[in-house]
Amino acid sequence: MGQLAADERIAVLSELDHVLKKTYFSEIAVTDFLQSLATEPKLVGPDPPAFWKAAGILDIQQGGNSQTEMLERFDSVLSKQFGITRADCKASSGAFVYVDDAIFTGNRVRRDLEPWIEGDAPQKATIHVIVNALHAGSYYAAQQLDKASKKAGKDITITWWNARSVENRKYYRNQSEVLWPSEFPEGDNHISVYVKMLTDAGYPPEKRGQGGTPKNGVFSGEDGRAALERVFLKAGVRIRAICPNLKESARPLGFSLLRLSDSARRL
Repeated sequence: MGQLAADERIAVLSELDHVLKKTYFSEIAVTDFLQSLATEPKLVGPDPPAFWKAAGILDIQQGGNSQTEMLERFDSVLSKQFGITRADCKASSGAFVYVDDAIFTGNRVRRDLEPWIEGDAPQKATIHVIVNALHAGSYYAAQQLDKASKKAGKDITITWWNARSVENRKYYRNQSEVLWPSEFPEGDNHISVYVKMLTDAGYPPEKRGQGGTPKNGVFSGEDGRAALERVFLKAGVRIRAICPNLKESARPLGFSLLRLSDSARRL
């Protein structure tokens, strides 16, 4: 907390305590979610063991370890509930499962699935994407995956399963569940320069209206939310200012390419 001004620390800690209690996925919660899906009739039909033995469990993540960790948990679920492991899942039915922890912009799942669709995927398949949290603004990725299927000349259907949906679309910014400032602090040169850069590039940042009501009670209220947004925005633009080699997609309050972010937050 030494990076924060003394008069900001209590407000930030208090709000972070609230936010984390609302959004943190414990190992128990993740396991419960996977267990519920393992027998979900809309996913597996009337005979769950038969479904899983004939399904393909994809292990194709090209970056990071989140899929590996989720697959290990999922393996334990299959073993406990049905006495099978991923090695027993033979990919003979045309149903495939892609498991990960969360989908934010959707670029990770795109980069993983597009090469698979073009190459190893059969001519007709259903991919069940299973994640703990799914950001609503990631629908762009779903559109691109549909295009990839058509380009490959394949009939690929993708269904999405999640324990929690997170609102981050621009149209619904007043009800958003992510950090989306309602104001830009005055007197901060780094913020002024950053806002001007976005505006000159044709992406003027749009503020949310104050007093919105995110459906899941992520924030304690307007004051606590505004404190987080103000402090993290100030810190984020400072980091960008002193680290000129950051990727274009590294934003002060998010991670996305401007040209692809019409559906989601701009900062």
